[in-house]
Amino acid sequence: MKQYCRYCRLANLTENEDFVYCHQFKRTRHKNNCIVVNKCEHFELNEIDVFGMDVNKVYKPREKKEKQISGQIKMEVIE
Repeated sequence: MKQYCRYCRLANLTENEDFVYCHQFKRTRHKNNCIVVNKCEHFELNEIDVFGMDVNKVYKPREKKEKQISGQIKMEVIE
């Protein structure tokens, strides 16, 4: 699952809405750094976006797609 700071339970929006405070690392991060994919080991999913006030919009991570093997073209080498 892809993870973003904006969907982490440990992140809170500051008074200046361009910055997010991370409770785990006790520091603020700019909005641009919070909307990109990260690999933080302390990530805890919060389905509500920290930047959005619309609580009806919920984050739904995509399921991993399986590779489609059937129906592919098979190449044969002629010697």
